[in-house]
Amino acid sequence: MGMTIHEAAYANKTDVLEQILNGNISPNLAYTEVSSMFARGSANLFWRAKKTMGFVAVMAPVAQLGLALYTGGASVFTLAVASHIAKNLAIRGGSKLAAGYVSYYGLNAWTAKNGYNKEGWTPLHFAAVSGATCAALMLIDHGANPDITAQGKTFINIAKELGHDDFIGSCEAKIRSNIARRQEYNVAQQARNAALEQLLAVTMERDEVLRQRNLQQEQVNRLTQRVGELEIEVNRLNNGLIIRNEVLSQALNDEIAATTIGNHSA
Repeated sequence: MGMTIHEAAYANKTDVLEQILNGNISPNLAYTEVSSMFARGSANLFWRAKKTMGFVAVMAPVAQLGLALYTGGASVFTLAVASHIAKNLAIRGGSKLAAGYVSYYGLNAWTAKNGYNKEGWTPLHFAAVSGATCAALMLIDHGANPDITAQGKTFINIAKELGHDDFIGSCEAKIRSNIARRQEYNVAQQARNAALEQLLAVTMERDEVLRQRNLQQEQVNRLTQRVGELEIEVNRLNNGLIIRNEVLSQALNDEIAATTIGNHSA
């Protein structure tokens, strides 16, 4: 079983965190006891150590140490020393991932000792506890909401309580930068939308002009066709008149000729 997004944020494991975020996990996912690391028990750490590097003899006591510290209410100093020893054992054993898990067990003990309730914490809250700047910046870039509160505290509130000034400075600078970029994007998007509206209006106007022109062209074509038909009709009538005129002229000539012959006979 791999790290959760909260564990990766606390341990500043940006490579694991990036994989989780790319898997469509929300950067604002609220922590619950069901998904917590210590609810999985020491078996998870034991078997991961066995699977990765085979250091069962080393990692099993380390996992048990984490649980013992959590349940035994050890002092903050003892927790810090034990966590340091456990991390060095894990790193020297070749399992940095397991070292992150050991640190997470230390977090459980620390939060219990200092009266923190992790229920509802976002990954940013976990990063704030350990001062995991790189993890926090990655979460913010992936859309983590810095204003979410849990037990009335934002992640910045927790970082201030713990004196993580550099962490706070980096995160606030990143938040301001992202806000500025979003504002620039919104301005550019509004300008684009306005241009699209103008384009749509001009396109509709052009289409209407083309439609009217097409209607006019159709009317011109109909009138032209009618003119052609009338011209044919006029030509037909003209030809008929010419023929009639020729017939009448011939009849008149014949009548004149007949009259002349009759006069001569008389």
